[in-house]
Amino acid sequence: MFKKLQECKSLKELFAMVGTKPFEITAFVIMIFWCLLPIYWTIERVYWTLVAQNDYEHQYAIMAGHMYIMRVLGMLSLYVAVFYVITRLCVHGKNTWKKMNAEPWHYLLLLMLAWGGISTLLAKDLKVAWAGDGYLGEGYRAYLYYAGVYVCAFIITQSKFKWIVMNIFNVVANIVSLTIIVVDYTEIHFLKLLFPGQLSGVFFHFNHAGYYINMGIVCAMGLYMHTMKGEKGRIWYAFSIALQVFGILVNSTL
Repeated sequence: MFKKLQECKSLKELFAMVGTKPFEITAFVIMIFWCLLPIYWTIERVYWTLVAQNDYEHQYAIMAGHMYIMRVLGMLSLYVAVFYVITRLCVHGKNTWKKMNAEPWHYLLLLMLAWGGISTLLAKDLKVAWAGDGYLGEGYRAYLYYAGVYVCAFIITQSKFKWIVMNIFNVVANIVSLTIIVVDYTEIHFLKLLFPGQLSGVFFHFNHAGYYINMGIVCAMGLYMHTMKGEKGRIWYAFSIALQVFGILVNSTL
């Protein structure tokens, strides 16, 4: 393998030699990390609540840590997306655009990114437009990260990988929904300390929790529809849909 790589005379030959398979596996791992982020945040919150202080200063420190992790994952997603597109162009050439033409919504997303880029260049404060403010950091850079995550999800073609990612996401969405419901309907003091944003669960904003659960509902419905009648998994996915719908109603972002 390494000998063949050394024989490559151009970057085009190098990318063609590597192929798209490694990018799919890398994207699969990255998507699992994205799905599991709320679990990590929950463990972190338990630590801060039990061992350390849980005041506003430390809450802000936790949020800054969350943003840093998401930024790193976003950069990795974007790198994988860019090198995947380059490799695919090297391997398949014009056939790459045929796949794009078969799924034209990609062009709409590209237009949105292009419009965002123009808006960023014309902004009065280029730094804020690019990186966002110090609170959420949602500038144009963040939208490029979102695009990278989208491409990473798109390039996963193996059914086994898709099934694993979607099931992990479904389980985590159930946990997020259950957390919001339990915190709202009980008076357990520890949970109130653990999740100070009552309707947001482990997230810092209730609308962010709403985004996650909304995507979870779509995921659970897809898993339900792709499960044959009579299979035990269908009962689990039906329960997931009901739990997450209840969670989004309690979350009050609809």
